[in-house]
Amino acid sequence: MLIIVLVWMLLVLCSVYAALLGGTTGRIGAALNIGATLATLFVQYATPWSQTHVPVLIVDVLLMVALYALAMKSQVYWPIWAAGFHLITVTGHAATLIAPDFKSTLYYYFNGMWALFVQMSMVWGITLDRMMMPKRI
Repeated sequence: MLIIVLVWMLLVLCSVYAALLGGTTGRIGAALNIGATLATLFVQYATPWSQTHVPVLIVDVLLMVALYALAMKSQVYWPIWAAGFHLITVTGHAATLIAPDFKSTLYYYFNGMWALFVQMSMVWGITLDRMMMPKRI
């Protein structure tokens, strides 16, 4: 239960940081992360994790496409990092299609873990971008 609370706190804190300090790209990235997390929350119980979880796969592919589009339109680099980390999640889903005799707990945690990297890349990238901005006098 503590891990769930910490993950939700991380989502909220990273999203608030991105929305406040990340400009338009940060607000869009935060909205994408929150939207995908809420969508996953609603569809994750549709099928068991002992097989390829198609509803979550659909949410993850949609998020991947959205992060890619954001990366292509943005002038900053963190959306590329976020899209790359999320591509690993989508690849985890694809691996279950290729090797159906996987451990369901490994599948569940592997795919959930990369969401943390997406969020942290958003914060780290925005921080680096702000450090590189010219100082106002």
